Amino acid sequence: MSGATTTGTSAWRAVSASRRGSAHGEGVPNQDAVQVRRVAGTRGDVWIVAVADGHGGARYVRSDVGARTAVDVAVRAVADALPDRDDPAAVLREVVPRIVEEWRAHVAADAREHPFTEDERARGSDGSATAYGATLLVAVVGGHGVAVAQVGDGDALVRSHGFATRPVPGDDRLVAGETTSLCLDSAVDDFRYAVVPDSAEPDLVLLTTDGYGNSFAQADWWHGLVDDLATFVVRSGFDRVADELPGWLEESARVGGDDVSAVLLVRDSLADDRVLTPPRTRELAETSEEPAVAGAATGGPPRRAGLVAVIAAAAAVLGVVATLFLLGPGRSEAPPVEPTDPTTSLTPTQPRDGTPTSEGTKKSDRGDTEGTSPGKPKKKEGGQGGDGKDDGGPAKPLSGQE
Repeated sequence: MSGATTTGTSAWRAVSASRRGSAHGEGVPNQDAVQVRRVAGTRGDVWIVAVADGHGGARYVRSDVGARTAVDVAVRAVADALPDRDDPAAVLREVVPRIVEEWRAHVAADAREHPFTEDERARGSDGSATAYGATLLVAVVGGHGVAVAQVGDGDALVRSHGFATRPVPGDDRLVAGETTSLCLDSAVDDFRYAVVPDSAEPDLVLLTTDGYGNSFAQADWWHGLVDDLATFVVRSGFDRVADELPGWLEESARVGGDDVSAVLLVRDSLADDRVLTPPRTRELAETSEEPAVAGAATGGPPRRAGLVAVIAAAAAVLGVVATLFLLGPGRSEAPPVEPTDPTTSLTPTQPRDGTPTSEGTKKSDRGDTEGTSPGKPKKKEGGQGGDGKDDGGPAKPLSGQE
């Protein structure tokens, strides 16, 4: 999908886009795929969304076909199983074996109908499902909340109670370019799951292939991104976000080098006060204000907020005294060792490109000034990054499991 697709319901709206990575050689297609579908559910309309990332490298010669097959099979399988069911999370767990089975059947049929060429075999393909290898993220979003199933890398981000979350459990095996995959025998068991119930107030969901996150210089890019997206939606409207998304992904594909695909879903209830002040913060503020008003009106005892301030000040004084004592004469520790190569030393709050960031907010390295477009990455050190999926450094299935 080269452009953006937008549709809407009374509860959620969705937009999706995909862009080919700049590091791809001539003739190499976009190996990502994305699909979005709205279906009727027991609690109103439900979105079924999926993104897939075909493996790069010489032997994964048909991973673009594998990715397109993955999103098509996944969305169709979930859509068939959802009617009259009010537990999408359970549906996802039930249909995952079917998704894997149907994906294997489809790629096997493709191999029979389109036999592997001599060139494809010369590039390392053995004619098996490995040639079609891909990761998959599929989610169901609606009145129940958000349910996600994932195999392989990629990111599922959910704004819940006003804060950015990454609900899908991590996988320690996804290191050094290796990933779980639909083409592995262990694919069904390798899926990870997450549920964000409606009671957790999810109002923004972003599913992306790993090319998006890899285009950012900071490891915690997603914290600031989710906040920026929510603020951008409130200040500029969802339609503006839908218009801008393809351009943001184009920038990430250019900077990171890898293909980039994303689906963004936003709840209509997303409101300005919920963006600027997270719910828990508002609750604390309201709690502290109530006794203040009562005290001022009745002339009664001092406000609770004032007592808290006195206690906080006393604690601060004690902290200063303790610090002076610890840093005073008589300490026997050796002084810190200076780095041997200060030119390569980085502070915790300074990324490799030298652009300072705020340690307190841990925003991503995209710039945090008002008006900065969310989703626009800062270029990684050394020029184009990405995972090099087509130039000898591909994300590949786990060793020994193909």
